[in-house]
Amino acid sequence: MSISSEIQSGATPDTRDLDKLIELYNADNLADAAELAHQLSHQFPGHGYSWMVLAMIHDKMGRSLEALAFMQKAEALLPYDAPVQCNLGNIYNNLGRLSEAETCLRRALAINPAYAEAHSNLAATLQDQGRLLEAEHSFRAALQLRPDMPELHFNLGNTLKQLYRLEEAEACYRQALQLKPDYPSACLNLGCLLHDFNKLDEAEACFVRALQLHPDSADAHYNLSLTLYEQMRLDEGVASCRRALQLEPEHAEAHNSLGRFLQKSGQLEEALVHFRKALLLKPAYTMAHSNLIFTLDLMTELDPAGLHEERKRWDAMHAAPLRSSLPHTNGHGDDATLDNETAMSVSLAPSLPMNLHHKMVFVGCACAPTVNGAQAHPTVWFIGHNSVENFDW
Repeated sequence: MSISSEIQSGATPDTRDLDKLIELYNADNLADAAELAHQLSHQFPGHGYSWMVLAMIHDKMGRSLEALAFMQKAEALLPYDAPVQCNLGNIYNNLGRLSEAETCLRRALAINPAYAEAHSNLAATLQDQGRLLEAEHSFRAALQLRPDMPELHFNLGNTLKQLYRLEEAEACYRQALQLKPDYPSACLNLGCLLHDFNKLDEAEACFVRALQLHPDSADAHYNLSLTLYEQMRLDEGVASCRRALQLEPEHAEAHNSLGRFLQKSGQLEEALVHFRKALLLKPAYTMAHSNLIFTLDLMTELDPAGLHEERKRWDAMHAAPLRSSLPHTNGHGDDATLDNETAMSVSLAPSLPMNLHHKMVFVGCACAPTVNGAQAHPTVWFIGHNSVENFDW
């Protein structure tokens, strides 16, 4: 790095130095890239591009606040530069300042409407805000400009999956893999979809391929374990789940699943260890708590009082917060809720066994007193992953 230390405020760095800077950045040689970028920005303080690359390097190093300061210097020098606005938006996104990120990315697109990366990054920012339909629109705009980018197909697939348009998501993952066969994340996500479609052989093949590409993927081992378990290959499923936990000891879902596998094979004490670990990692993990109580129910030598206390903890954690606001059909009108005046009794039974396809955990049921002389029907509540549902008996 033979760069003069003399400050040249109106000059431009040598093209060879800029090429070297980009080469170091693209090779992830961030320490050397940062050293060179600092030298260039010091020697040529009026060169906005050097400040932009310096900011990108720091952002890639996880030093987003420093990156923001450097990118703001680049913006002051290059206020109408689309890449500067796009990268500034990325830094704001990394800092969780999503509104400012969106503003910068839209500004980049106002400067250059054909900027595929800005469309893609705007889509990601909208997705982070839960604005999924807008995110889909932006991903599709990016794909019109760059249909050959597998990452765009993959990210659109993720958005469509969140929108529960699973067949469209599957097509996106397959297109990503057609463009980039060695794409482990696309293999993994396609496998998860195929598992949900109960295409277990195809799902297994996807997870195996993901592991060939990325052997240390805890998520791939975990999802493979679920697929093996559903094919009644219990020992293989347990081995895959244990491998996932070796790679990621704080994988709460893997602890819960391994607990279920062990409970199924009668290894109740070890199953309890994993359910408790899952709850330690995720205290509000309803399934793990239900599976814990179900396993305790099977251990008949346990003190009934202790089991009752565990049920009370389950009630306090998962049911009580819902008790005053859950809709039901036993009140007076469409907006009736379960409250102390109308609820005659609530019977909690969280200890139902959960198989791999169950999406809900049993909470309990309640009966209101008679209304206008008619006997009310009991209502059962279930906690789902993203909702609460009730069913009349």
